[in-house]
Amino acid sequence: MVDVPQSGSRLKLAWTDFAGTRLDLKIHDSVLGTRCAKQSWVDGRDYCTPAFDSIYQYADAQCTQGAVDAPFAADVEVACGNRVRVARLYRTGPPQTVSKIYTRDGLGNCVGEDFTTTVRITTTAVTNLVELTMQTDASTVRLAPQWLVATDGLRLPTGVRDTRLDVDCAFDHRESEAATDRCLPAGARVAHDFADANCESPGASSEMSCPPITIATRREATCEIDGTSTFRVGEPSATTYERINNVACTPHGWSEPIATFPIVRELPPVDAPTAIATTAPRISPIVYRFGDRERDSGRAFDNVLDVECKPVRDFATSQIRCVPDSPAAFGVQEVYTDASCQTPPILLLEVARGTPSCPIPNPGRYVHFYGRAYQVGEAIGGPLYLGFPSCRVFPDRPWFARFRATQMPLTAFALGSEMVAP
Repeated sequence: MVDVPQSGSRLKLAWTDFAGTRLDLKIHDSVLGTRCAKQSWVDGRDYCTPAFDSIYQYADAQCTQGAVDAPFAADVEVACGNRVRVARLYRTGPPQTVSKIYTRDGLGNCVGEDFTTTVRITTTAVTNLVELTMQTDASTVRLAPQWLVATDGLRLPTGVRDTRLDVDCAFDHRESEAATDRCLPAGARVAHDFADANCESPGASSEMSCPPITIATRREATCEIDGTSTFRVGEPSATTYERINNVACTPHGWSEPIATFPIVRELPPVDAPTAIATTAPRISPIVYRFGDRERDSGRAFDNVLDVECKPVRDFATSQIRCVPDSPAAFGVQEVYTDASCQTPPILLLEVARGTPSCPIPNPGRYVHFYGRAYQVGEAIGGPLYLGFPSCRVFPDRPWFARFRATQMPLTAFALGSEMVAP
């Protein structure tokens, strides 16, 4: 069963279109004329809110006119793990130059500093946003589809609920093995502190004023693979410890009361197989299938290049193209294969591999790097040389794997166009 989204009277579906294939489904506010997304407010509700800059500096000596860089600005409250809740939202005016910027000091006084910069100043308040709520479908399997439902009739498939753990979860493609992605608890605290003075009991910490933690995750990076495990937690400890430089175990210097919940039982991960939903002339969406339901994975398959891809905006051209995933850490530069730097140079792709004992990573067939595209060739061994400022040996860095690369035009990747439903 394919989940069918629908627009509302004000909130419209928006997406990137690749010759009839819809990817990257979002929401467009037809009254404000901009994209919006679910955002928590201080009244305890969620509204479809435009992207905004938080107001921390001002253009006037009374600290009443916010000075930001975005078309919208907001007064916000931050609590419970840096989670932002909006108190007030404003439109801002066109960019203008100011010679003084004001901020509030620790006592709440409005203090100015001579500083010439270009800002947008808050103008009118925005008060008529559309409320969003999350609904979870009844499901006979562990993973239940979720929807964002708006008071104007919008219905957008958005997330997944792990009914066994009773938490929202999000698929992590980088954690995948073969054709299976893991659904990890969304927003779970990470167990990087300790609940005992010997730093032997890992735990996840939270402010005392926040809801108690029930699920925590722990990451153990091995050979550039960030393995994440999920745990139930036990009763909290009132004292939190941290390990300094992997040696000393000392009390954590939090500025407010903190509770640390020790991890007590590892939970088995839940997987969902991916499948190519349709066969299109070039770009086909990849979906998650669980039970009789499907959910968009945010990725697609390029039938021409024979690789997975996802919509990426190229900042050099502002175009959106379906670009293959690149390695998490890599770089491209020009090098020579001879000690005199006289032969034609080659392009070297370096991909992080962790330690020399780690296996050589698979960089994929293509990478996208600062507005440029490269095709990945064979692995390169032997000495290499840099030609600037003079011909010299390129340092051997065993924690990187080396591959030959060939620059290719960005036009090799499928071009998409942004669309909004009427």
